[in-house]
Amino acid sequence: MYRKLELPLDILSSLEKNVFNFKYKDNFINVNLTEFLHRLEDDSISFIDIISDFYYAQAVYELSTGEEVQNKNKSLEIISKNRDKYDKLLTFIRFYYLELIECAKELKIEFSKVIDRYTRYLEHDISGRYTRQLDYMTSVKYNCYKSDGGLSIRCAFLHKVVQYQIPFSSDSNLYENIADFTNYLITSIQYSPNNINKFQHLVIILKLLLYGNESVPLGRSSSLEIDEFNVLHQKFQEELSSISESQLKYVTPAISDEFGKIINRENFAQELHTKGINKNKKFNCYAVAYDVTTKYYAINYFDKNNKLHKKFQKLLGNEYIPAKITNDVRYYLQDKRRYITYEQFEAIKLTKDFNRMFSCCERKLFAKFRDDNKLDGEMNLIVTKKPCEYCSRELDVIENKGSLKINLKVPTQGIEQGQGLRHKDIEKHDTEAKKILGK
Repeated sequence: MYRKLELPLDILSSLEKNVFNFKYKDNFINVNLTEFLHRLEDDSISFIDIISDFYYAQAVYELSTGEEVQNKNKSLEIISKNRDKYDKLLTFIRFYYLELIECAKELKIEFSKVIDRYTRYLEHDISGRYTRQLDYMTSVKYNCYKSDGGLSIRCAFLHKVVQYQIPFSSDSNLYENIADFTNYLITSIQYSPNNINKFQHLVIILKLLLYGNESVPLGRSSSLEIDEFNVLHQKFQEELSSISESQLKYVTPAISDEFGKIINRENFAQELHTKGINKNKKFNCYAVAYDVTTKYYAINYFDKNNKLHKKFQKLLGNEYIPAKITNDVRYYLQDKRRYITYEQFEAIKLTKDFNRMFSCCERKLFAKFRDDNKLDGEMNLIVTKKPCEYCSRELDVIENKGSLKINLKVPTQGIEQGQGLRHKDIEKHDTEAKKILGK
């Protein structure tokens, strides 16, 4: 019987349909996978970089302005811990989808080769022999079993076989800590040059997250038809959509047992999280400023691409005014007397390496205060990173003038001052500012 052969699953097409849902109060936004992962050219920043900072700052704002909360310091500590978990989860999501996209490109090519090879046999495959062979080849097969010193894993897919060993110190229950198991799989993906092998590991990770120990039973062969991956992937999406801003509040939301247990473990994707933070999150910052009549927000990026602002303005509703780069944003020199404006900087047309001189949340907010004539009284400022050298200079200038008091709220732990600014960067930027001033 002749069977028309097609790709079992066009994963790339499936991924393009992925939509992430985010909620704040009564406002919702949908973010597709491209928007979720894509970095803006001028800033190397994306939506996924900012969203956990957004929820953190808004949670602190609500804690600061709401009804009296018993033990506010304890509540802030909980917010910080939940933020770290959420940030870790987002880092994992980015890793998973970027790797899956790369794998999908090669899978499409490999599937085409297999289908071409079997088509001429299937036309006369009365007994179904070649159909069964094809079904076998296009399923991911894996086996986990105890061995000396740990756990051995063997995966096979499209004639590609990989076998490796994971050391475990405890013989009582090798699956006692699935987060560790996941970390080993992630590490193997990071260092593997073979996308077929990577896909095998991505499948196992997904099954572990969704179904725990039972998904990869010890000593028994398991397999996953490639079409089933779509079902797994849909389940993953459903779990992710259940995590909203409540994750950043005082109570962690109820999500499915296995998924919730794993992602909330301190060591979940720890190595990946650390690398992701060090590589991608040096300059991420989101800030909220407010007084008795007005609320502002700012994002640490260069603002030329308005896509991020459109998303966050929709999420915030009409309550907040965006503070973007304007001609009056200032860069103070070390003496805290002389400064250049963004208008002067823009006239020089420097490379994007110098954008850091004007991208900070705080100084965009200070310029907005001047523009709105809010130079007296008090202003509250919540930031997700401690002010860098450039923002600290202008904060000192404002404090010394004495007419505007800024009540600054910054994270109590985990975030160091500077946000990746090195001494040589500061020297380079100061030198350029002096050139612009002609001094």
